[in-house]
Amino acid sequence: GKPSSPSSPLGGALDLLLRPRPRPPRGSASAAPAATAAAGAPRALSSRAREAVDLLLRCPPPIRIEFEQVSALLEVFDGNENDENDGNAAATPSAALEELFSAARQSRDSSSQNSSSSPLLLPHSRLCTFSPKAFLPVTRLCSDECGYCSFASHSGPPPNRRAFMSLEEVLETAAVAASVGATEALFTLGDRPEVRWPEAKAELRTLSELHGQEFASTPAYVSFLCSQILKSNSSPGILLPHSNAGLTTPEETRLLRTTTVSQGLMLETTATGERLKMAHNPQASPSKNPNLRLAWLAEAGRARVPTTSGLLVGIGETRRERLETLLALRDIHCGGERSSGGAGGESENFSAGGGGGHLQEIIVQPFQPKKGTRMGDLDRPPPSASELLWTVAVARLVMGPAVGVQSPPNLSPVLPWLSARKKKSSFSSPSSLASPSSSFARDERDAIASWRVLLRAGADDFGGVRVELELEFRGREEEEEGKR
Repeated sequence: GKPSSPSSPLGGALDLLLRPRPRPPRGSASAAPAATAAAGAPRALSSRAREAVDLLLRCPPPIRIEFEQVSALLEVFDGNENDENDGNAAATPSAALEELFSAARQSRDSSSQNSSSSPLLLPHSRLCTFSPKAFLPVTRLCSDECGYCSFASHSGPPPNRRAFMSLEEVLETAAVAASVGATEALFTLGDRPEVRWPEAKAELRTLSELHGQEFASTPAYVSFLCSQILKSNSSPGILLPHSNAGLTTPEETRLLRTTTVSQGLMLETTATGERLKMAHNPQASPSKNPNLRLAWLAEAGRARVPTTSGLLVGIGETRRERLETLLALRDIHCGGERSSGGAGGESENFSAGGGGGHLQEIIVQPFQPKKGTRMGDLDRPPPSASELLWTVAVARLVMGPAVGVQSPPNLSPVLPWLSARKKKSSFSSPSSLASPSSSFARDERDAIASWRVLLRAGADDFGGVRVELELEFRGREEEEEGKR
């Protein structure tokens, strides 16, 4: 493509991003060519797991994959079959897990050869991205009450406080963020607070009168704020709006498409039932119904909305259900829908829906108990590091090379796992690691080690890394390169 003009950094980049690309013919996995195994890769996976990995490597989206074709991936553990439920597991090294990581990297790093697998996404190959952003919590009110959420105010707006950020507050925050290098305006909010809270509904009416246009819903107000960010884009920098506005209607989704560069909705899980009630009680959190969220993601594809989605790890789901969730996201990206509730994702639960090719990134986010929430008092550890890394690797294999896989390093409990592996594997890590009892990186050297292991598992995005931390990291790397 023609390089972007320096005077128009947005236009040329978006022209490239949205240019339609030839897509491989739709078909079944059995019609794909044979795989080419990574040269020199260790052979520790079972024959069934190796067949599943080879199938995913040679069959990127939009080729459909059935659950039973890849179910052997559930058998790949890190030397301790209790890893899935043991957040403190310091597992012994597993050559099978190493081989799974190697395959995930092979998939990720082949993106420049497979860029036609998605019509919306640029090939990224060995680039790792992050997003320096202005965090804009438009409202902390929500119609849902999820058991793990510490963002929303479940008791309503505090006395003498507004329900929504004002336009002035949004523009001021955005200007400060742009001045220190932010490039994204991230609009976060609760799902349709006006449905549950009369204060939010009344304030939307007041805002409509103030700005001379009707805000019939919270997403309509968010779209207005995004449009004002775009209008203000000059000096000191350009901010690109991204909205996480919940279950918007098709009309609202298309409205936001005119004022944002992308939209986000976490699928979280396709699992339902008693184990998930603490997180997603159907009465308290109606918008977390997985079929509603799958329908929204499919509609976003039909509207050609660049979309971020993902799953949560450790909210009560099983490893099998995580694989089912990833396959449901793959189906959405292929232009179809797989409803939840099926045993293993049978074909009769899949329907072609048009669209597709729109999932630009999948987030693999581990659950961390937070005080003050229903799940914060549970005597249940967060997911183990090896379980998180298994999910990152499988997400990469399932989604293929053209979809980004994000795993935020600040939420990843990888240091105990690194400590256990330090002298038993080829993982790159600093000479000093935190105590195995620690769940988070405590200093920068340990943080960098955790970043590297996520990359090794197949991730290629770190989410909202702070601007100043990234600049310091880049400067140190340049200094070390000079010494070498």
